[in-house]
Amino acid sequence: MKGIYKAQRVDGKGWVEGYYVYDSLVHQIITSDFSCFNVIPETVCTYTGRQINGVNLFQGDKIKKLHFISANGKKHYLEHIVLWNNEYSCWMASVDGTTDFKRGNIQLYLYLRDMIEPEIIGNVHDKNEE
Repeated sequence: MKGIYKAQRVDGKGWVEGYYVYDSLVHQIITSDFSCFNVIPETVCTYTGRQINGVNLFQGDKIKKLHFISANGKKHYLEHIVLWNNEYSCWMASVDGTTDFKRGNIQLYLYLRDMIEPEIIGNVHDKNEE
């Protein structure tokens, strides 16, 4: 099965998407135009087969959706992390970074089905700019 991946470039110039190839020394992403980039192996993320607003959704992506609007008009959002659940063989939206369904986590397709104002807001591997 062919998969699409994304990872952070070793040169620090952001993320790159494509096919992931590696050996014991080098980890690379080859893009659709056959450009090849060395990547940080710990940041390699698998494509979920889903998109939000036309943007590919990957493992480790942080996503948010509108939860409710309070009486004063303030919007309140829920944030989740996209993870793979080995036990149930499914993608999930995790509220706490675990794959435990008892903690309020939900299967990704159910989460995306009812999304209002969805947005990808980052990835767990992004460096916090403080």
